[in-house]
This record gives sequence, C-alpha cells and structure tokens, in this order.
Amino acid sequence: MLNIKKKAHRLIDALPEDQVAYIISIIEGIKGISILDEEPDEFDMFLIKESEEDNEDSMPLEKFAEELGFKADELQN
Repeated sequence: MLNIKKKAHRLIDALPEDQVAYIISIIEGIKGISILDEEPDEFDMFLIKESEEDNEDSMPLEKFAEELGFKADELQN
C-alpha cells in the first residue's frame, strides 16, 4: 500500500496547482465511499444475464470512433 501512496504523491507533485486542487476535490468526494468485495447475488446475476442478452451486437472501439468522426488513438489524449 505504501508504494501506491508514494506513486500518488509523485504524480500529484508533477501536476500544476490548479489540477492539484481538482484532484483534492475528487479525493474528498470519494473518501467516504466504501468498496465492498462481495459476490454478486441473485439479482446481480439476473441483471448481468439480462445485459448480455440485450447487448449481443458489438463493434470494435476503432469502428465506433470512426463512425463518430474520430480516430480511436485521438480519444486517449
């Protein structure tokens, strides 16, 4: 865990002041959120199955971006 915090400190130290303020507001917003590590229940499994049935069609990100007039590698920056 300590290495993760050191990495976060290094990343924050490299940011300009206005971006640091933005990061602080994000951290303050999520610090009260607890992430549960539990198995999906019956309702979760129903929703997962339903989403798989409703989303049989798919396409590569590159093709979707192209249809919107973008190049996929441009979306990452």
